[in-house]
Amino acid sequence: MRMGRVTRHMTESDALRDATRYMDAVERYAPELVEEVRGIAEGSRLSFCQAFFLQVATELELAGARDGCSSVG
Repeated sequence: MRMGRVTRHMTESDALRDATRYMDAVERYAPELVEEVRGIAEGSRLSFCQAFFLQVATELELAGARDGCSSVG
């Protein structure tokens, strides 16, 4: 659902790339969250990038979507 809203305005690959902008900060300040997202990805059979996107989608403010929540915010 979140990706569906975003891909009306950009490609999925662009959205996933934009999500990675948060990776350095998350690894620096909350590395345990990166490991949690790895587990989420594995358990849900998503790629790590897809699972990470879902965690930072609100922060990206893509496609004007400001609803929902994230674990990184």
